[in-house]
Amino acid sequence: INAEYGQHPQQQQQQQHPQQQPNNNYQTGYNSGPYQPFPPNNNNNYYPNNNFGFNSSQQQSPYSQIQAPNSNRMTGWYAQYFQMLSPPEVQQLLQMFQSLDRNSDGSISAQELSSLAFGGRQLEYRTAFKLVRVFDKDFSGTIDRYEFAAMHKFLTLIVKAFDKADNQKKHYLTFGEAQMALRETGFQMSPPTFGSLFNKYATKAAITGTVPNIPGSSSSMISLSIWIEFIVDIALLRSRFERSDVSRSGQLHVNFDQLAQLSADI
Repeated sequence: INAEYGQHPQQQQQQQHPQQQPNNNYQTGYNSGPYQPFPPNNNNNYYPNNNFGFNSSQQQSPYSQIQAPNSNRMTGWYAQYFQMLSPPEVQQLLQMFQSLDRNSDGSISAQELSSLAFGGRQLEYRTAFKLVRVFDKDFSGTIDRYEFAAMHKFLTLIVKAFDKADNQKKHYLTFGEAQMALRETGFQMSPPTFGSLFNKYATKAAITGTVPNIPGSSSSMISLSIWIEFIVDIALLRSRFERSDVSRSGQLHVNFDQLAQLSADI
């Protein structure tokens, strides 16, 4: 299994990268090399002093201040999403985190996260469960405020990619539109792989009735809720791949049992 990761297209446009040698391996992530760090670009470097516009000298409750995580805390492919947040966005997300944290323990479980609405619909529990697994770096079974902030930005970009591809406001994506939306999210995969995955989720959309039944149409479609599940599954597999690739080579040598474990929740 081979994968290469790098930065979001928005960051790639603003930074110069060394010329890379082409390879014959399809990429399942971003395209600037395996597990490169995700430093904020000059325009988005909101937090040079590791604070977010709050006065750290004041005595405040645990929910009144959020500081930038240290380099060991926010690493991995999704660290870039945290760096995209502006100070006002961080304050809003802190308030949202507090409202979702029902028992005020400083973390959010999948059950608590499932009450969050995106795209006008509440997250399904299975999607919330997978999101926790994607962003739960310390394997606590919950996500903290930093992980939640990165997750929320990630979901926001997923919905924006769907809306941009759905320029006719049909509330569903065809195969070609979904390909365009996938590129907007930054993920890349070969056409055969994308086709297989799209057919899987389009079938699910048809069975669950989340897309319209158009008489005489043979086109497969996916709704926003299925789209979110689609991309979250890719993100979960990516997180599991990265955590298993301890040598940071962008490659895994696995047997069948290990492959089954990696894809167990997909």
